[in-house]
Amino acid sequence: MNIWEKTKYTSIITVFITLSYFMIQNLVPFSPLDLTLPIDKHLPFIPEFVWIYHTLVPVLVLSCIFMIKKKSIFYTSCLSFVITASVLNVFYVLMPSFYPREDFVIEGAASWLVSLTREIDGSNNTFPSGHVALSWLLAFIMQQTELAKNNFIVRSTFLVWASLIAMSTLFLKQHYFVDTVSGIALAYMSHKAAQKIYYMKKKPAWLAGSRRPDEQLPQLAE
Repeated sequence: MNIWEKTKYTSIITVFITLSYFMIQNLVPFSPLDLTLPIDKHLPFIPEFVWIYHTLVPVLVLSCIFMIKKKSIFYTSCLSFVITASVLNVFYVLMPSFYPREDFVIEGAASWLVSLTREIDGSNNTFPSGHVALSWLLAFIMQQTELAKNNFIVRSTFLVWASLIAMSTLFLKQHYFVDTVSGIALAYMSHKAAQKIYYMKKKPAWLAGSRRPDEQLPQLAE
């Protein structure tokens, strides 16, 4: 599968996820739903995590384009991202939550970037966390690639990165603890659902030609 074809699909999905997120955020009325748990109150605000927080998009895009070589894995990845984004949008419309933003003093580049991030990204639509769901979904996907299967460091790097993204949402006070847990659960379920849809005998028409007849089907993990 050539890079330009992967770039096309990756770009389309990235635009879909971004536009749908901000459209819902601006159209859905404010909700006072508060999901605070005791653990959320004890976690400190650490602005330096903003650098990790903003690695999400470049790591997602570059990994999908350059690190996923097998066509079947790329197509199931695309499908799983669409499923994840769609489920997130449903929650954001039907169950919009709110994370109250606390004031802080801007003392450096990190805190300035946090302030800018909050100006662009509102405090609603926190459940589940899109950052956590998408990062963990990529981590699950990368475990299937040949590069990761043959390299423990690659497998571990994506899992550590996804864990750091989850931590960043908590320490930046962008999401509740329950948002991160639900984001990981959503990523796992979307990943499994995409595999089942892709490898079903009667596939959707748009996926019908995406797998060669002689391509061996991988065994799904129990």
